[in-house]
Amino acid sequence: MPPPEPPKQDLIEQQRVAALAEQKADQLKKEQEEKRRREQILLEQEKQEAERQKQLEDVRKQLALAEKKKNLEKERLKQLQDRRLAEQENAEKERMQELLDEEARQAQTGAGGQDNDLTARYAAAIQAAVTQNWNRPESVPPGLRCTLRIVQIPGGDVISANVTSPCNADPAARVSIEQAVMRAAPLPYRGYEKVFSREITFNFKYDGQG
Repeated sequence: MPPPEPPKQDLIEQQRVAALAEQKADQLKKEQEEKRRREQILLEQEKQEAERQKQLEDVRKQLALAEKKKNLEKERLKQLQDRRLAEQENAEKERMQELLDEEARQAQTGAGGQDNDLTARYAAAIQAAVTQNWNRPESVPPGLRCTLRIVQIPGGDVISANVTSPCNADPAARVSIEQAVMRAAPLPYRGYEKVFSREITFNFKYDGQG
């Protein structure tokens, strides 16, 4: 005889269990796929962020390099300007000294060793000393002529210096001339003792050289 068929109730239960198992399997599969999708999105975001940070770092390095080059070029130009300015100042001083030496030589001619000759050389020496210490304002044009009164003591130390009339300089130029006298102290003395005077007056001039 064939075996008896299982009860119908058992068959229904088996089908229900199988359906639940299949449903759970599908749910687990979906969850795993969703997890992989989220992980992939996260990895892509991290990759994009890393690339963005790399680009930012490259830009920062380029900016830093450009700034460094700019500063180096600025420093090079400054050194070049300073060197040229120093060369110009030295050339101006040498030219001024040559002119003053020539004036002194010319002053030595004529009276040959007499007091007026020594006085002329003394005045030229003072003019040279004051001119070399004069910071000429830009507003001063060639043709400046000012009477300068100086009070000094033996040795050439200056007590006072005042620009008096006649003088065709503006107030700023007058002050600059007086300051030049104070910076030039002590004024020439050795070799000029014979014509030294505590109070001297001479004409300060500027004709465009220096």
